[in-house]
Amino acid sequence: MSPEMRSIHVLQPAIPTYRHDFFERLSRAFPDRFFVHASQQDLGALTATSNTFSWQRALGPIKSIAPGVSWQVGAVGLPIRRGDILILSGAPRTLSNIILMLRARFIGAHVVWWGHYLSPNSPFWRRTLRILLMRAAQGVLLYTDAEIAAYRQSWLGRRDTRPLQALNNGLNIDPIDQHREAYDANNRPKDMLFIGRLSEKARIDVAIEALADDRLSDVRLQVIGEGETEATARQLADHLGVAGRIVWNGALTDEAEIGSIANRCRVFLYPGDVGLSLIHGLAYGLPAVVHDDTASHMPEIAAFEAGVNGRTFRRGDADDLAGAVDSVIHDAPYLARLSESALMTVSSGYNTENMTKRFLEMIAAVLTMP
Repeated sequence: MSPEMRSIHVLQPAIPTYRHDFFERLSRAFPDRFFVHASQQDLGALTATSNTFSWQRALGPIKSIAPGVSWQVGAVGLPIRRGDILILSGAPRTLSNIILMLRARFIGAHVVWWGHYLSPNSPFWRRTLRILLMRAAQGVLLYTDAEIAAYRQSWLGRRDTRPLQALNNGLNIDPIDQHREAYDANNRPKDMLFIGRLSEKARIDVAIEALADDRLSDVRLQVIGEGETEATARQLADHLGVAGRIVWNGALTDEAEIGSIANRCRVFLYPGDVGLSLIHGLAYGLPAVVHDDTASHMPEIAAFEAGVNGRTFRRGDADDLAGAVDSVIHDAPYLARLSESALMTVSSGYNTENMTKRFLEMIAAVLTMP
């Protein structure tokens, strides 16, 4: 089979809205032979769309088959053939992924592992299993250049001659560019933007406690998102007397609505373990305030540079967070420099156009393998 006729199959647990543009770009690069197979999961606002795409293929649900082990119905039977390329979701606890990898290798398809290198808070056995499964693939896609560098420094990584590539996980910044307004802190209220799911890892309670500090008495928090900790967070805000300085905007996916809020803010704040939300905030030119425990964040923390595009505070410390915000939110010239760097960070690397380029480089590298 010639390289031009090979199909590319991507296996994912679900297709969140932030992946649509990336997959659309890849579909245009590989007309009629690029397919994304995923389950219909409810991820709240991230899957709240009725869009269907030519590249989209529906799988059955992901079911628990044992404590800590799941099975994605229909995944093992993907219509892969010899010479095809399978981009496998890097989820070591999903047993069907492992079976599909073995089947693909047996019939002569190329397998590329796509996932995190080391997920925060993963136990040792799970980290070990992830690395062993990565080794069984013929190529590896990780989320960021920082993860590639970390793997290259490991004993196995120094000896790894397979194609290794980082996508630098990002967003489609075209609609953000369309709605983003010029950043001038002097013309904006002292508002902070939080965007993301209100989960335990988000630690919105730390932000609310910081708002109660006298140093932030003139600061407001704009919250875009919803989730299981919202009710408790609202109660905490009432208890601390800061409810009047928090705006709960709900879960939004329309970029015009998000932009109308982001353009009123001076900084982006994520008090917990940040991931792709960081890229969203930076894309609006908002200096980021995040905690200093890098190992606890998601891989996208690689886009953050303290003193370049944002500021850190001690993880879980509301008093230190208040001090960090106070040190930047009133300093318009400093904010302007951070904002400029924030925009440069995203436009130069963390966007779907760059992700597509890097993905194509991986495909080209895999196709040259014997």
